[in-house]
Formats: sequence, structure tokens, C-alpha cells
Amino acid sequence: MIWLALVFSLAGFLCLAIVMDRHADDALGREPTRRDRWLARGAGSLLLALALAACIAVEGVSIGITAWLGVMTPAALLIGLGFTFLPGGQKPAGRGRR
Repeated sequence: MIWLALVFSLAGFLCLAIVMDRHADDALGREPTRRDRWLARGAGSLLLALALAACIAVEGVSIGITAWLGVMTPAALLIGLGFTFLPGGQKPAGRGRR
């Protein structure tokens, strides 16, 4: 069940990240519409809530919340590193720095 929480967290953070201004062009190839942003933020929040529910179902409330925070940490790290270092997000060298 903790692995399920990790999958939910990864998917939730991915939904939240792809509609951020700095990642939308790399992930979607276009600017997301207001509807896209609303849907992705709702889905991301729901997935993170499902991850919390999975952790609480396995560990109980007090340990489940702690486990949820522990599961969200590597999930957020993986999504952040993915958007930073995967080829789709690479910008030409020297651009933007003067």
C-alpha cells in the first residue's frame, strides 16, 4: 500500500508540475488553458489525498501522516529532477544568461 501511495504521489506531483508556467511549455508544448490548469490541479490534489488515504489505511493516522510526508519527499524530488535534467527541458546553452 505504501508503494501505491508513492505512485499516487508521483502522479499527483506530475499533474501539478505540468501546468506550472515554467514546465508547461516543456511538458505540453503549449501554454495550458485555464481549464487545463484547473483540471490538472484538481487531479493532482486528489491524487495526493489518495496517497494520504493509502498511508493512513496501512499505518493509522499518526504514523500514516508521517509516512505520507516520507513518501511525498522522494516523489517530489524525482519529478523536480526529471523536469530539470530530462532532455525535453534543456535550453540552448548561453540563452537567458548575460
